[in-house]
Amino acid sequence: MKRNLILALFLLTSCRVFAQSIPYTPYIIQSNDNVSTVLSEHAFNPLFGKDQWVEKVLKLNRLTYETARELEPGDVIVLPIESKLFTEKTFQDEVKLLESSWEKTQLNQYLAPRKHNFSVSSNIFNRLYKLSDETVAIKGLSLSAEYKKREIFTDNDFSLNPIVAVGTYTQGNASFSSDSDKVAEFTPSLSFVGKLELENRRQFYSFTGVVEVENFSTVVDGQDDYEVLKKSITWSGIEISKSIDIGNHTYSVSGNFLKGVNSENDSAKKHISLKSLIQQHYIADLYINQYSYNFGTETKVEDIGFTLGYRF
Repeated sequence: MKRNLILALFLLTSCRVFAQSIPYTPYIIQSNDNVSTVLSEHAFNPLFGKDQWVEKVLKLNRLTYETARELEPGDVIVLPIESKLFTEKTFQDEVKLLESSWEKTQLNQYLAPRKHNFSVSSNIFNRLYKLSDETVAIKGLSLSAEYKKREIFTDNDFSLNPIVAVGTYTQGNASFSSDSDKVAEFTPSLSFVGKLELENRRQFYSFTGVVEVENFSTVVDGQDDYEVLKKSITWSGIEISKSIDIGNHTYSVSGNFLKGVNSENDSAKKHISLKSLIQQHYIADLYINQYSYNFGTETKVEDIGFTLGYRF
């Protein structure tokens, strides 16, 4: 029924365009398509903003932002070839509708799930190392970059998204609970993360497989006193997240559980995060980590951190 309606609109629009001798081209929706990606692939520019190509093409095809999300492979839309197809006089009544705040909000939500996501972020954190008879407090700073490609495989509800990230962090001066005169020097640490996310695009939740390789500087119990060592550990596990869109902001709660695969005994890491994507570009994230690892002696660690970033 929906396909027939779109085909009928296509024929009606075709007659109208033909009568005005204005060139156009039909386009058959393919798997993974949405309006913005189709226009981008056909070199329409600029795409976003008031009276730009996304708004114009949605209006030309009598689509709303909700119905545009429901386009299926095989549906037909009309793409203009010349921008003169859109005149203020022809679409005067429809442009007025676009000026409502509700429509502008829906446009931001519609554009949010882009196929290529690249983000950079910085993070400050407070870390506690809990040794057998000592607690060591440290403040740190990290920088990271992440790339996410959406929809390498998809059906109506789900997409499978690969994610890769790299980060580095430094740890400042240590504060020892037993002796304020003690000092510890840490070298910079590195992490490499690979993820495969199964995302439900209608219910806004996801399940993600995670592998993280971390090369880090840590304080551990020694024979007579503490030691600072350089270690490497590979974590693997699963992450679960739930998102909600409010206006042009996205909020998500996520948690993961990872196991260490190359350390002694039961090394494990738990992570809980509350993240906000503001205006679909600015990232704010508050998180808590609790983990332990064992390279002969067990070390327990707690992190509380705050992240600011930007998504391109």
